[in-house]
Amino acid sequence: MARRQFATSVRGEAQRPLLRVADAARGLCRVALLVALACLPPVAAAGESDPPGPEAAMQAYQQVVQAQSAWSQEVAQNLSDPPGTTGVCLTLRENGKVIGRAEVMADDGAALRQAMEQVMAQAKPPRTVEGVGVIPRAIDVQFAGPLIPLAGDTFASASIVVPQGLEGVAARVGDRLGAAFPAVILATDSSVERALRVACARAEAPPMELNELRKQVDVRIYRFKVTHIAMASDTSAPMFLTRGGRLVDEAAVNTQSIRAFADGMASHLMRSMWPGEEPFGLMGPYRAARDEYEPFVAEPHAQALAALALARYARTPGVDPQLAKAARRTAWDVLFDITVVQPPELDPMGDTAALGLWLAAWSEARQQGIPIGISEEELAKFADRAASACSAALRGEQPVDEQAMITRAIAVYGLTMAKPHLPTVEHAPVEVELDRLFNETPPGQLVALMPWLGWATMANAHDDGSVDHDSALNVLRDVIWDHQVLAMDAGNERDLIGGTVFTRARQPLPTWQSAKPLALLATMFGDERFTPKERVIDELPKLARGLRFLKQLSVSDAEAHMYPNPGRSLGGVRKALWDQTVTADATALSLLTACETLTAVSSP
Repeated sequence: MARRQFATSVRGEAQRPLLRVADAARGLCRVALLVALACLPPVAAAGESDPPGPEAAMQAYQQVVQAQSAWSQEVAQNLSDPPGTTGVCLTLRENGKVIGRAEVMADDGAALRQAMEQVMAQAKPPRTVEGVGVIPRAIDVQFAGPLIPLAGDTFASASIVVPQGLEGVAARVGDRLGAAFPAVILATDSSVERALRVACARAEAPPMELNELRKQVDVRIYRFKVTHIAMASDTSAPMFLTRGGRLVDEAAVNTQSIRAFADGMASHLMRSMWPGEEPFGLMGPYRAARDEYEPFVAEPHAQALAALALARYARTPGVDPQLAKAARRTAWDVLFDITVVQPPELDPMGDTAALGLWLAAWSEARQQGIPIGISEEELAKFADRAASACSAALRGEQPVDEQAMITRAIAVYGLTMAKPHLPTVEHAPVEVELDRLFNETPPGQLVALMPWLGWATMANAHDDGSVDHDSALNVLRDVIWDHQVLAMDAGNERDLIGGTVFTRARQPLPTWQSAKPLALLATMFGDERFTPKERVIDELPKLARGLRFLKQLSVSDAEAHMYPNPGRSLGGVRKALWDQTVTADATALSLLTACETLTAVSSP
């Protein structure tokens, strides 16, 4: 295979049903995205709704730094707002903990001064430690721009047009004005709808639905953009933030940054192991804004997926060798822990998808040898049971819903990977099931079966190297790229660029689910049967754009600045840019995508 380089810089006739879907779907993602992003009320001309500019905002921010150091009312009274400011949110943190926060709306130039005075009333003066000096604090400031009226008869309908985490909301009742700022909405694990209710309460509106408030107290609601400047830690330099994080530059997506991305995700998964003596494996979804695991223990399918990702990472070219060694061991530990069920854990034998992923992870890990202390005999027995259960599931009733089809695709993938290691187990006819899934799955749902169905098909290649359903996979790739968010689609929400919009999904904006098809596309990029040399130049920017979005979802020091326990989330992947829940599923699939990409670009 030709070596694929990250730089700036089809076989067969497509199946007719899938082609028709591709033609019909072309442009649908942009329609869905425009509905979500561009249906804002046309109440302000271009530029009139912009928040204070970066230079003026940074000058005001530096004044806050000086006022915090002096901790003097006299200095605080000299603070002034940058031009165009209608409100300020000032947050003061020490060792990651919020020690003072004020949200002030005022268009008379005094919002920053009032916010500083309120924070000084909440927090104690900076501490001085002998031999160390003044203990530093992290300062976080959001400067609100002009208020833009919001329509809607309910809080839910009014909130639809407000990009969560990018814009704040406000409510006015008479001369009283209440607000909720976007970074606070994120940091408190809230929603725009809830924030609108909070803003109304702060304006002293009674607790009732919006249409009643409009009639009874003439409430008026607004949205506003912000310029956000914060420190990632008590000692770091200030930075401009977008939706609470640092905007990932597409041009910075290269082999080195992808390798660092993979290292960070693998490290996060290993840090997420249960700290006690119980064989619980990985902890559950981490709600970073609240520093809580909910539930405490990850479900079997998430554990198996993480084991697969760690085992794949361990043999990925160019990754940190010490981390690779630790990841290999952790993968085996998770595989073993899954087989030992203790309350409150769920039994994996009741989850076909978990068993399929377990078989895939076990097969991947076996290729790299079995470490000392791991009972291969016990794991082999479990593998026999898992394969038998997956085979029985494939012989059962045909799926009637999308989730059931996804489960069958995972079972097929697990059995395919386990074949060389379990020759005595009676497998269901995998090839027949592959054909059935490709031929009987409605074309619009085929993407939901990826990467599992695609990986299983590629692994079941014929002796001459040919792959069944290759033309279907090629067309599917084009459909997926047609649903990728481009700069012209994203508008001001540049952090969405590279994500994939699934128009069938309830959420019309891209989330971690983008990693599922992207993982397969990364594998196809490294396979000359799907990406010959002449197509590399077309595929490379699309893949890099997709990885940019996954990196945007991951937690860096920038995003972690708003969490009470930053270290727990670093390197993990969030469910969405506006959802601060870090999950093993999202992290593992993103790690698999990064590993497949690194393998592709290192192919000889």
